[in-house]
Amino acid sequence: MILAFLFAVGQFYAHPGRKVDPEIEKLVPKEVLGWTTPSKDNVYSAANLHEYIDGASEIYKALNVQRVVARRYIKQGFPQITADIFKMKTSADAFGAYHHDTRDDADVHVGRESEFDSATLAFWKDRYVVYVTAATASEPVRAAIMAIGEATATAIAGDAGPPSLLNLLPAEGLLPGDTRYFHNHFLLNLYYYVSDKNLLNLDSDSEGILARYKTPEGPPMTSLIVRYPAAAAARAARSEFLHAYLPDAGPDALAKTENGRWTGVRIRDKLLCVVFDAPAKADAIQMMDKIAGPGGTSK
Repeated sequence: MILAFLFAVGQFYAHPGRKVDPEIEKLVPKEVLGWTTPSKDNVYSAANLHEYIDGASEIYKALNVQRVVARRYIKQGFPQITADIFKMKTSADAFGAYHHDTRDDADVHVGRESEFDSATLAFWKDRYVVYVTAATASEPVRAAIMAIGEATATAIAGDAGPPSLLNLLPAEGLLPGDTRYFHNHFLLNLYYYVSDKNLLNLDSDSEGILARYKTPEGPPMTSLIVRYPAAAAARAARSEFLHAYLPDAGPDALAKTENGRWTGVRIRDKLLCVVFDAPAKADAIQMMDKIAGPGGTSK
């Protein structure tokens, strides 16, 4: 869990935030199972989040983080526990922040989705992403971490769901825990490198889902869905992608790439679908049919 490590580092090097956020602060308990809060919370905005988690702040900014509250807990004889609660713009952004890391451990049933990995509980609910972490997790520490997380999840009144684009992903062969949500070119390239150039014309007004699918052998097949504000933007992105990434594609907008696998692109109204690394041309067509429908067009 990469981000949990960055939070642990931030505990020692963070600069105190200058503003309070009562809305978030009241969601996190001040005392649990003998762990108490010895000092004021540190509060951060998108503008100064790098002071807390320098290496990961751009990820949260790309997913519209609004405010972050960091609360410390201490109990004599035990390691410190820190709760970091991130308020995002939407529940879709919270889903994206939570799924920035691959999620392959069992759900521990806190919030919408959750995972306990090593000494960190991570979960998301509504527009919030929460991490509760300690240096080590003996049974008493684990119990306290879970109690903090459960109390916080209960205090979050809303329960808006994940991105609606998820509904377009076929279930068969989908690799669990490896689905990513993004808005811009920066995040897309973290999940699947396409190009240094923004070939798909991604920006804050676009939203995308990237998912990986099992194949009989070799690397997984990757499906990308982007929703643009207007159909014209989807058409322009398809044209740019074909010109720069698939110059040898035929009329069906499919081509075999240098790795011997197939890539294709299709649009339907405001949606653009790209399939990367399909084992065969038929596999790419089948996946695009499922996502964009046979009525989608390559033109």
